[in-house]
Amino acid sequence: MKQIEDDYFLDVDDKMLEYLELESAKCVDSIEQSISINKENSYKLLSLLIVGVGASFLLITQSDKVDFFTLLLLIFCTGWTICLVLLAVFCLKPQKKPILGNSPLDLYSEYYKKLEDYNKLSILRRYKLSTTEDIINILIEEDDRIARWLDRVIILSVITPITSIIFSFLVHYLQILAQA
Repeated sequence: MKQIEDDYFLDVDDKMLEYLELESAKCVDSIEQSISINKENSYKLLSLLIVGVGASFLLITQSDKVDFFTLLLLIFCTGWTICLVLLAVFCLKPQKKPILGNSPLDLYSEYYKKLEDYNKLSILRRYKLSTTEDIINILIEEDDRIARWLDRVIILSVITPITSIIFSFLVHYLQILAQA
């Protein structure tokens, strides 16, 4: 993301300022909605993975011997447990959120008190727009991180049963070859 100077928007006229403020508010809302949807999807996947791991573990503990099915469930359970950990660490772990507003001391500092301009509010709004741009960049990075890791965990969740079946067949086939 491009970093801008705090005074980047000082030369913007009032109509453009209003438009930029509206668009930046829409942008923040849109990104926050995307983050919320990604987290909601992460929680749904978390629930499915917990049920799958729990059921697999229950079936593993019911088996008396290690056979093809037990090995399949063990690999399956291990893979989905890894998915659970990745999901919890990279998608659902609480993150520090940027404050969407500015504190009064940040906005109305000694610098602004000394200004001779009677339109101090207009200047403050322009500086606030710069801060909003920084917040948008932070939120975009967070949304990108969550979406990227959610995609990875979904792919790993789908691949886990396939690889566990293939690995179990290979082990079972090697056992048959060893017995022959």
